[in-house]
Amino acid sequence: MHATLLGLAGPHPGALLISGTGSIAFATNGDGKIVRSGGWGHRASDDGSGYWIGQQILKAIFRAEDELEQPTLLKELVFTKLGIGTIEQLMVWLYQETYTNAETASISSVLPEAFSKGDEKAIQISHSAATELFLLVKSTLTKIDYEGEKFPLYLNGSILKHHPSILSHLQHFIHQSYPHIIFKLCDENPIEAIVNRAKFVIH
Repeated sequence: MHATLLGLAGPHPGALLISGTGSIAFATNGDGKIVRSGGWGHRASDDGSGYWIGQQILKAIFRAEDELEQPTLLKELVFTKLGIGTIEQLMVWLYQETYTNAETASISSVLPEAFSKGDEKAIQISHSAATELFLLVKSTLTKIDYEGEKFPLYLNGSILKHHPSILSHLQHFIHQSYPHIIFKLCDENPIEAIVNRAKFVIH
């Protein structure tokens, strides 16, 4: 991720936020200082990431099953995605021997549809994810001693690319506190950005 930021910003100041399966933020002042926030892995953080969103969705489904929260459309959407029909089958899927973090992260893909249909829990999760990602950005800008000048923030990862509600909320939060931040949504995934930057340098 360090290399991706340098590939995007070059020798200039800039910041990079990535939210995919995990989440992490980097920033550089363009003068050799580079800082980082997040990226400590799913056991410690990764808040606002696909894995974190998947966890929140699963928690909402199980809490609704226990009648601790209101039913949510997320249950139907997750069941359809996984090709299952009962909460017991969801348990089997979740605790299978071949389980990976990426599978929980994949659950996050149902969030935009539930959000668009006004599901209260989906709206809450989207808002919370955007808040967590904003805190990552805020942390790196504070560490880099950002003083309010025009400053590019590169955005990458599947959550920022495919969850318009999260992206919109995030941009709103950032502009409220940092009105001169310039958003640059990356088309490449992080690894492609590193490789393409390397090709550019070599040639």
